[in-house]
Amino acid sequence: MPKRLITAILLIATTHVVIAQESPDWLLSPSLNTVLSVQHEAEMRKFYGETLGLEPLPDSYLAPRIGRPFAATMVRFKLGRSEIKMILHDKLTRPPGGRGAAAGLRVVSIPIVDGQELSERIQAHTGTAIEWIQEVGYRVGWVRDPDDNEIELRWYSAQAPEADRTRLELVITTNNLQDAIKYYGGMLGLPELSPANLAGFPGESRRFKVGDSVLRLWTTGEKLPSDTGYTKDGYGLRYVQFIVNGVYNLHESLTEKGATITQEPVALGASTALFFLADPDGTIIECVGSSKKQ
Repeated sequence: MPKRLITAILLIATTHVVIAQESPDWLLSPSLNTVLSVQHEAEMRKFYGETLGLEPLPDSYLAPRIGRPFAATMVRFKLGRSEIKMILHDKLTRPPGGRGAAAGLRVVSIPIVDGQELSERIQAHTGTAIEWIQEVGYRVGWVRDPDDNEIELRWYSAQAPEADRTRLELVITTNNLQDAIKYYGGMLGLPELSPANLAGFPGESRRFKVGDSVLRLWTTGEKLPSDTGYTKDGYGLRYVQFIVNGVYNLHESLTEKGATITQEPVALGASTALFFLADPDGTIIECVGSSKKQ
């Protein structure tokens, strides 16, 4: 039984992102969280907390369940009103990290304002010198965390809107962009944002509004190996997490639409439940919310 049910809300409003429409009714909190399977716990805590400067939250206890048949401690970091969550695993494998190495959830994009100081901390802690590229309204660079996950850093000025400075974005590399667009825009009903050609992502990409967050889809145009599945299936970025209205109602609706459900709803106490589903590339989506049937 978890000590805490983690819900997070992330506010987004940018000068260059155009909101297409309102969020779907099933989305309770305007949040987009992610869950990582972690190999080097101490190093990851230090990197995300001390190096990147994210606010650590109290650890949470997780009871055994399908997809993770053992109790675990969840490490948590706060970004705006969103969360980056980590679960320690032993004796797993994974392909190399990076946006173009495999299909699946591949990049977490984090906003910062102290770019110069952060560059110095990253070089001191990892030996990596970040090359910053100018984008519209910010600069962007990339770094790998201790588990080889790729982190995109968006460097805004301190005077930029707070929403820019607190917005978490996730990037899914897909082997079939059109199927992924139909899934997130059609089956899930997420509103699509205006097109944007972003540095580091040549070729075609699309962006979707998740409450007040952004989920990006990108394809290399080549067939890539898959790096997806539960946290027990490999290290790295594993889940896209939504906080939803009515777990059982959403599950029923998505089942009727033909969604691939990988775990049926499971109660987390008297008032909360969750279920898992997979997108066309196999990326796992975790839906957490009220267990009340409407």
